[in-house]
Amino acid sequence: MAASQMIFPLPGILLRIAKIFALYQVAVFLPVDALHQTVPVGVAFIADFTSSAAPHMETLNDPVMGGESFSSFSWDDGKCLIWEGEVKMVSFLQAPGFCILRTAGRQQFSGLDATSRISFLVMDGDGDDDTMLQPMAVIVDTGAQTTEGDPVTYTSVLSEKRRGQDGTVELSAPWSSFVATFRGEKVDAPSLFPDEMNDIYRIGISTYESHKVGTFRVLLKSIYATSDGTKIPLNNDGASANILSDRVGTVTVRGRLSLSPSALSSGPLVFYVAVAGVASLLIVALKYWGSMGRPDYSLLQ
Repeated sequence: MAASQMIFPLPGILLRIAKIFALYQVAVFLPVDALHQTVPVGVAFIADFTSSAAPHMETLNDPVMGGESFSSFSWDDGKCLIWEGEVKMVSFLQAPGFCILRTAGRQQFSGLDATSRISFLVMDGDGDDDTMLQPMAVIVDTGAQTTEGDPVTYTSVLSEKRRGQDGTVELSAPWSSFVATFRGEKVDAPSLFPDEMNDIYRIGISTYESHKVGTFRVLLKSIYATSDGTKIPLNNDGASANILSDRVGTVTVRGRLSLSPSALSSGPLVFYVAVAGVASLLIVALKYWGSMGRPDYSLLQ
């Protein structure tokens, strides 16, 4: 048997392996559901405090305005973030101060423009809602300014939307209810339209709208935004049961990984598409190699 006849069967085996590899990449990382966009995509997952993938957080208390309120946060590993402190009266204002828990620095939260409300999933640890100094408020920063050049913070009151059987509570506010403020006062500034939502770089929760003094304790499990008609299960695993915490806008449906349009530019997706492309080139190369010994072979076949 000629040497060439012994060598050429090898590319056929490698060709089959390359095809299987390419099909595996498509089947695992690019399901048909994602390609046809049949999966609900109105979910933007902002923070999962039950996992190590939670964003960096920070507190802002009224001593920056001359008050004496204080707060801090800690982690109950695998369960929640614990934010607690005390709001005190600001003597020269004769009004309650405030405490804020917010994402630290400038962070990117993509996919918010496809949602209609933002929610905070909390645990009612001792059955007493007053430990949260209700109503709490949600605050977001986009970089917008007033006509005088003052920085604007958009805020809205959080209200209870749903309650789970285990005491888990979903506090929620529609984006349409947000108003522009500066140092707690309403100001004349652009409304928070969908086009501006993707400019949001900081998200937080505040005691200010309660207008109360006293100690508080919030057991925070997650933060997410959803579109109308989209619901996150309220259970012992929190919102992370059906959402992957490492990718905003990525949801798990029927046990398969499906990607929303907001994730189409993600690093992992680009990587796997590139791998599939390399596999396709390998298939072409091996097909050419395995057919070189055929006198009737043409690269156009």
